[in-house]
Amino acid sequence: MPIKTINHQTEFQPINPTDQVTVFQTPRYTEIIDSKNFQKNNLNFIPTKKIDKDHFIDTRTGEIKEYNKTSTKNISSFKESFKDVPRYIKGFFYGDDTERFVTLTYSEFMSEPERLSKDFQKFLNKLKRRYGKLRYFYIKEPDTRGSWHIHSLIKRLDGQSFNITDDSVRKLWKRGIAVNVQKINNVNTMSYYFDITRYENKIQRISFYPTGMKIYSCSADMNITKLRTKYSNIKKYIGDKELTYRRTDNVIMNHNDGINNLIGRNSYEQYTKR
Repeated sequence: MPIKTINHQTEFQPINPTDQVTVFQTPRYTEIIDSKNFQKNNLNFIPTKKIDKDHFIDTRTGEIKEYNKTSTKNISSFKESFKDVPRYIKGFFYGDDTERFVTLTYSEFMSEPERLSKDFQKFLNKLKRRYGKLRYFYIKEPDTRGSWHIHSLIKRLDGQSFNITDDSVRKLWKRGIAVNVQKINNVNTMSYYFDITRYENKIQRISFYPTGMKIYSCSADMNITKLRTKYSNIKKYIGDKELTYRRTDNVIMNHNDGINNLIGRNSYEQYTKR
């Protein structure tokens, strides 16, 4: 099976002012993506057509070939589902003293992921009674054995310091004594910590996620606006945000016969309010 890979470039490819770009907009964070598809203009591109789940046809020759069965598709699907995670975290958390990174575990082997959301909401309701209105983002994650736990970011919205302790969390959680509360030193780093597809030692855990499971959740006030516009119009979406990151990726199609084609290029810009 042809496998699509991403090749990170060291040099950013400037975006043409007339290009139609995708903009992801939040109060604190704006991300711009310029995607180019070269397949139609690439004379070396090898077009394929799927026959069934096991076979495809090379339309140049009519030859029927078998897909290379790997876990790549599963990992790729997970990477897609995690794409919005950095946008939520960078867009609605600042890493200040109103926020904490809270990990919640279970005393017993936790093999029922369907319980996680209900348990977290019960814990959150107790927090709200003590601290008032809160913003939250949490993700469900198994350990290497398949026992589930929760990683969460929680923010007080009254502007006061969120000085909750491990002991206080333990008493409110009541599901296990191994809890952890930390200050958030770097929101950008924290946003990637939540994405298990970025770490080789966590990739194997993907197999524990049930099909169709909602991997993460957040409070209702965390809305990401997605729109299409010309790159020349982006200043009105950036506002007073500063450029904090940019990169360009080449999209490569790797074929079983050793031929590799450049089929696309994606350029990214990220702007963040200090």
